Amino acid sequence: MASRLLAQTDLVVMGMLGTPHSIPSSDERDVWTEFDVLDPVEFGARRSSTPTSPPRPLRVTLLGGSLLIDGLTFTSRHDALPISEEGTRCLLLLTRSSDGYRIAGDYDGIFAVENGVLRALTAKRTFRRSCAVPWRRMLAKRWAGS
Repeated sequence: MASRLLAQTDLVVMGMLGTPHSIPSSDERDVWTEFDVLDPVEFGARRSSTPTSPPRPLRVTLLGGSLLIDGLTFTSRHDALPISEEGTRCLLLLTRSSDGYRIAGDYDGIFAVENGVLRALTAKRTFRRSCAVPWRRMLAKRWAGS
């Protein structure tokens, strides 16, 4: 599971999630929530034929959120990934998309960092068990900026 997730990862960053902002998807069939990553520390980026630096501010988009449409609130919830709280310190495994960055694996590439240990924010049980490891060791062994 971890090797597949890391194969999808273009950028590894740690930072604090800023204020969430929900937007409709381009086809207006879903809702996304954008967060600016405050004080990002980049741990590595996948080499590509067109190297680019992450934009500043670094904005990350997650599935789900709430929008007010004609006086009614539409909420899209994805049980596998509850919307994170503003101010959460996270390690983010990101995949480049046409409009910025998304969480790698849709749900799996976001971890709260608590006392130097990763806590997977996904609710998927099979993934959560394999990820309670110190984040520095996980990065060094699994991704190492390949």
